[in-house]
Amino acid sequence: GLSGLEGQLGGGRKKKKKQEDLREMDKQRVLNELHNMDRRGTEMLWLVVKYRGSSIWTFPFSSHLHGMTARETLQRICTAQLGEGYAPFFVGTCPMHYRKFTSVRNPEDDGAVVGSKVFYYRAIHLPSGPPVTLSPDGIIEDFAWVSRSELAEYVGQSAWYHYRRCLPLDLLPGQESVVLGESAKGEES
Repeated sequence: GLSGLEGQLGGGRKKKKKQEDLREMDKQRVLNELHNMDRRGTEMLWLVVKYRGSSIWTFPFSSHLHGMTARETLQRICTAQLGEGYAPFFVGTCPMHYRKFTSVRNPEDDGAVVGSKVFYYRAIHLPSGPPVTLSPDGIIEDFAWVSRSELAEYVGQSAWYHYRRCLPLDLLPGQESVVLGESAKGEES
């Protein structure tokens, strides 16, 4: 066996490896908790997603397709991105918030789109319904159920500035909310 300094160094490496393994297990446990809708007791949770190739967490969204109603677009987002049977209860028919994104106008294209608007709708996850299930080859890489207080950490300060006034406080215990964004391209207003 090893004795003295060699023995102490070798033991240190094993201890470091064990600590790294424990950190990885703890990280995995927290990740699994973020997928668990029961992780915060009766506190209202919000669904945020991270799209493949992006480091940004956001509410699920998709472009509005011509000829589809807003409700059909929201249902398409749920089915295509959050799982085949995923169908939350949509709260009302009006958006709870909207956000404008502008781009640089191209002088050559006089009638070109110079920005887009994203309309956000609120939905409530039904406990009797299926959970969010991501397709391995889908466009969403990961998802998390986060509390209102955790939301700023995930979406960033700029997005939080826009969302904070339109999100309801934790009014009804045990509800999980899904906010879906529908992008509508159009002229800047």
